[in-house]
Amino acid sequence: MKKRTKILAGLSAAVLALSAVGFGFSQWSSNITLGGNVNVKGSWDVGITDAKIQNISAGTVVDGTAVDVVPTITVTAYNIYADYCTDFNPNWKEYRFQIDDENPITLELTQEEFNEYVGYYAVSGKVPAGYKYYMSEKEGANVHYKVKLTETAKELGWETSYVYHEIDDNGVHDGELLGVGFAYHIVSPDIPKNNPWGLKIYDHDALADELNANPPYSYYPATVDENKQTATYSGVDLTIPGAWAEYSVTVTNNGTVNANLNDYVLEVAGMDGDIVVNAPELTDEVLAPGASCTVTFVAQVPADYAEPTLDAQGTLSVHLAFAQDTVEAAPAPSVTH
Repeated sequence: MKKRTKILAGLSAAVLALSAVGFGFSQWSSNITLGGNVNVKGSWDVGITDAKIQNISAGTVVDGTAVDVVPTITVTAYNIYADYCTDFNPNWKEYRFQIDDENPITLELTQEEFNEYVGYYAVSGKVPAGYKYYMSEKEGANVHYKVKLTETAKELGWETSYVYHEIDDNGVHDGELLGVGFAYHIVSPDIPKNNPWGLKIYDHDALADELNANPPYSYYPATVDENKQTATYSGVDLTIPGAWAEYSVTVTNNGTVNANLNDYVLEVAGMDGDIVVNAPELTDEVLAPGASCTVTFVAQVPADYAEPTLDAQGTLSVHLAFAQDTVEAAPAPSVTH
């Protein structure tokens, strides 16, 4: 019996809640306990995060206030100060660039602002008498800059492409801001693999192409209600055959479970034959937690509209129905021998 008792004690240690209690030498008994945590955890939060009339054709008039968007590019730039060189070399009656590379500036530039950065300012890495163009005193960086000059620099007659300017005025402008510039080229065969100076270098032509590829545009925002379930767009007049308006809505899943687009209804009331609405095929669309999707649709007067007068008034409504994942039927409880 001692051997048997020792075996059961070992099982009790290995399998939770399985134990043996001896009743004398002739009776055994086991109390079996099963336990586990069941958590109810989940949230449903699917709503509209953006809605707008994002594009219109000629012949379309929107009864709303447009929001103008001017695309920008982001560049790291540096303030450039006037350094009167007599405090460095008494024989130099000139101002030189002093670039504050220790305090870089982040700029968001529109096309118009970007075009104000001009010139071919070549900052040499080799300067007579060891002069430092950078406040950090870095050396050896042969860098070309695009610069937007201040009025002070223009009044001094600063020449394009020169980083120094000879003038004997006893340094009355010493330390003043000459402009802001960003680096667009390093004269080194190893660049961009080797940039030991830590300067941010841009491809000027690539920046210009990026801006040209994203011209300014306007849109008309819709009004989204507080519960983010309904959006109301501005009224639209389509005045000639072929005229159209493009609508968009962005839906975001801020919940913790999938949201499945299982149905949508698009209706036009009161515009029999005067307008058609084109929408994408919406099937098997799953919006994962944290994800967003944007749906666009276009309302248009048929281009082949034959009547001499457009005179109808109606409403456009779109209903998107999102639902949780389908839950399979729970199994029936059972006992198996």
